[in-house]
Amino acid sequence: MELNERGQLVVGELERQLRQEIERRKIDLVGMDPFVKCHAVSENDNTAIDAITGLLAAIAQEYDCAVDLVHHTRKGPGDPGNADLGRGASSLKDAGRIVDTLTPMSRDEAQLFNLADGERRVLIRLDSGKANLVVPATAARWFKLVGITLSNANEVYSRGDEVQTVEVWIPVDLFAGLTTATVNSILDDIEAGLADGGGRYSDHSAAKKRAAWKVVMKHARDKNDRQARAIIKTWIEKGVLSLRPYHDPERREDILGLWVTKRPG
Repeated sequence: MELNERGQLVVGELERQLRQEIERRKIDLVGMDPFVKCHAVSENDNTAIDAITGLLAAIAQEYDCAVDLVHHTRKGPGDPGNADLGRGASSLKDAGRIVDTLTPMSRDEAQLFNLADGERRVLIRLDSGKANLVVPATAARWFKLVGITLSNANEVYSRGDEVQTVEVWIPVDLFAGLTTATVNSILDDIEAGLADGGGRYSDHSAAKKRAAWKVVMKHARDKNDRQARAIIKTWIEKGVLSLRPYHDPERREDILGLWVTKRPG
């Protein structure tokens, strides 16, 4: 789409060219990267962007092909899995059947995987933000940026060229190294509660002496605090631990504490 001399939306030349090439080459997947370079309207104009996606949907239906748009995200910190992360008009996200987000690894995630900052900078995550007609992916998929030498060096150009691509990266298992005996030792301490009737352990981020993640680090010394917190969170999500109200003797009020509800094995 583009604007004519009167400022009205009209179909641009690229639409005709796309149709011609799709039909000539029997194309199954049309990729546009980046989307902003494929039109001549304001990317913040919901009406204009909606008109463009309508044209693309019509092309997809007519030629039985898929259309994939690579779009920039807005400035600021990443928000994995947020379909509204895209820059400009929301009508682009609304028109998509599937919306995925690509975000760099955060410093917190690097600590979780026990990675140095240099390693963090080459890792990106793919998350499902929206999935119509299919079940959305629940877990992030990770990729690593790698350099590939083209082997085109010669006497004049001795170093040759290198291009960037990606390979699948599988993070280390959070529970690697935790034996059944170690896990049960951790759970035994959590179930027993604090010494001298000091109450129950807590998963709260601000907890100090009641912090359950410290029990993990006591028995699994190779885990850092971020990993220990993630283990407690995972156990709560999986039903290994449960939060229940109890009367705290020190605070003299009812608060939430952790109990063991099931064991591994």
